[in-house]
Amino acid sequence: MKKDLYIVFEKIHSLKLGGLIATYVSLVPIWQKYYNVKIISLFRSLNSDHLFDDCEIITLSNKQIDFNFPHLFQELKHFHILRFFKLFFDLCYYFLSIPFLRHKMKKVISKQDLVLVTCPVAAAFLPKNYPFLLEIHIYYEYFFGKNLLGNLQAKMMQKPALTLFRTKMDSEKAKDQMNAGYVYNFFDNTGILPSKKLVKNRICYVGRLSEQKNPLRLLRLARLLKEKYPDFVLDIYGTGEYYDEMKEKIQDYGLAKHVFLKGFTKDKTIYKNYSLLWMTSLFEGLSLVMIEAKANGIPIFTTPCGDGVYEVVHDGVDGFIFDNDEAYVQKTIEVLTNEALQKQLSKNSYQDFKRFSKEQAEKNWLQIFDKFTTDFLD
Repeated sequence: MKKDLYIVFEKIHSLKLGGLIATYVSLVPIWQKYYNVKIISLFRSLNSDHLFDDCEIITLSNKQIDFNFPHLFQELKHFHILRFFKLFFDLCYYFLSIPFLRHKMKKVISKQDLVLVTCPVAAAFLPKNYPFLLEIHIYYEYFFGKNLLGNLQAKMMQKPALTLFRTKMDSEKAKDQMNAGYVYNFFDNTGILPSKKLVKNRICYVGRLSEQKNPLRLLRLARLLKEKYPDFVLDIYGTGEYYDEMKEKIQDYGLAKHVFLKGFTKDKTIYKNYSLLWMTSLFEGLSLVMIEAKANGIPIFTTPCGDGVYEVVHDGVDGFIFDNDEAYVQKTIEVLTNEALQKQLSKNSYQDFKRFSKEQAEKNWLQIFDKFTTDFLD
């Protein structure tokens, strides 16, 4: 008989909100071969895209909560008063609901169950002294450094038996404070092979158009590239709060014939239509987009947005890491105008993908669950 595996979310988000939910959508079918997977959503989801319809979903509260608490004072600063009060009351409800939902959680899980919590926000609702795994999908310092909001979330949560980070470096930073390990993001590349035809002068970006991703920098880079090498196209895939501003700036910068907002896509083969991937994030845990690019065999150009970057991209081998716009653009031109270099980078990128494959992820997770069961469950 299969053992129960409970996956705990604060709520089930839409795929449009990024890699965290996409990771679990890919992992659940793997885990279902070995466990009876059940989803716990602490609060009601407005739009979960029917992502886990083949699992039992247990919703502990019918209240819908907006978890964009970091934007609270930003809304006040911009005089979005109604939005500010909505977030403020949701924040109050979140704190007040903790003891009640902990009590409900006790009726659902036991100390013998395998429980994986997807973020510290959700870990605050675990009953005391119940062993669980906690995943950290963002970099170590966000929750365990000097970031006020992240640090508060970490202090509020129950203590995990094991905390899993997305990078080896983050787990090393945490090992003196907690029982820490790491497991890489992965991508199922079934049916995907790199294109044998070299794609010329086409750049893509894939991700949310949000502050974290710093998408306005894409347009600054494109404007600089246009001055030096106008024979290019940049397609931007994603949605978010910067969409309208980017649409205006594309016109203001004279980029209408070069930069195109393509909207959100679920198609993971689009990378093959491009020469390289641009990323401009301010911070990342371990970017799933980078791994998708590797699966499709295209080079990655990125900012140094966290330790995870250096565990995915080998600078000068399968991509490049730089913080200087001028260097970013000059290297883009070099790759776009050198077919041999582009081919070698692409080949190296695809060959390195095995570390992030579905098969490797399945092996890693089974080892983690087996060890956790042996070491921590009654």
